[in-house]
Amino acid sequence: MATKSPSASPTGGDTPKRARKTHTLEERLEVLDRAEKGQQNSVIQAALGMNEATVRCIKRNATKIQELAMRFFSKKNNKRKNSNR
Repeated sequence: MATKSPSASPTGGDTPKRARKTHTLEERLEVLDRAEKGQQNSVIQAALGMNEATVRCIKRNATKIQELAMRFFSKKNNKRKNSNR
């Protein structure tokens, strides 16, 4: 009976997976700002160095991103200030 050989992985076996890049809120807002100005997805992706599919995904989630930005910036401005008594 023949022994089974280990199956070859299409990714090369022992090579680790590539880490996902998370884009900052500022980067996402920049994409939305450029899209509002009428720039094409291909122009935005070339200028910001991201994949065109990422640009489309950010545009698709525009309302969620804008809500997050509103909460983030309002919370940032409402921090309590130290008062010296």
